[in-house]
Amino acid sequence: RRRPDRRRLLKKVSGAMSALSSLLERLSPMAMMEDNGTEKARIAISVLEKKALQEPLAAALAECGGLRILVQTMVLHPEPPVRQGACTVLSSALHEKEHAADFFIAAQGARLP
Repeated sequence: RRRPDRRRLLKKVSGAMSALSSLLERLSPMAMMEDNGTEKARIAISVLEKKALQEPLAAALAECGGLRILVQTMVLHPEPPVRQGACTVLSSALHEKEHAADFFIAAQGARLP
């Protein structure tokens, strides 16, 4: 039986992390102040919601520091659908069986305001 190529696997994981980081960057307050920033945030949270329902994101969110920006979005964003979307993504991550521990450790380490 053929073993998966380690380089391909690393490339796939780093690509997924890069995509996740890019989506989370769209939720930052500075990004939302740019032209069409709130529209980009709406799209980003929509994509994150779909991803969270289809695949485990807890470990990736913990690794790329997504907890802080999702909590900020959930608490501070002026649009209720975007706040609710951030809550959905966080809830999905918290309910993952395999990677929830990583997520909780990251939550403890993130000094949230």
